[in-house]
Amino acid sequence: MTYSAKQIDRHRYALVEYNDWADSDEEWFTEKMDKIGIEVIQTYWSLTCSQGDGACFDGKIVDWGKYLCSIGYDDPILHKAAEENFSLSWAQYGHYVHENSLVFDDDLWLAEVDTEDMEEVELFKHHVREATLGQYDLFMLVDTIKDDIKSKCVELKKELERTYDDLISDKCVIDFLTENEIKPTNED
Repeated sequence: MTYSAKQIDRHRYALVEYNDWADSDEEWFTEKMDKIGIEVIQTYWSLTCSQGDGACFDGKIVDWGKYLCSIGYDDPILHKAAEENFSLSWAQYGHYVHENSLVFDDDLWLAEVDTEDMEEVELFKHHVREATLGQYDLFMLVDTIKDDIKSKCVELKKELERTYDDLISDKCVIDFLTENEIKPTNED
């Protein structure tokens, strides 16, 4: 069957009329984040070509070992310290839904430890831990993590845009018309 350009254009947005077209991308993104220790709580997106468009998500780091490895920090001492002492979550705030509309709630601290009553082995472990953690600038690490989370928002937006562009392509619209047994018209 041959459909006219007008008929194709008239049905151009049939497959993206409702937001459920993005469900598979949101599911893919949530699974991808889960694999690296991030819990996605809610996703937000807008692709209308206006100032506040983009994508972002509410989330939190639930597995510091997985997450830190994903950004290149594979030190098990840092992982253990993070699991015990770090908390980081974020949420969309305001009217816009892009990577810069996130508000972060971070609590990264290392408790002071009384070493006076420690046995020799425990004291040695404590000094190794302190020396290892001392090589990291935790404030810089927080900034690195925030930048990484923002880059994941951009990645989600790009995936949504790819899917959207595919769904409004001539090929997909023609497939839609054919599958729904819509007859070609004689329009110019």
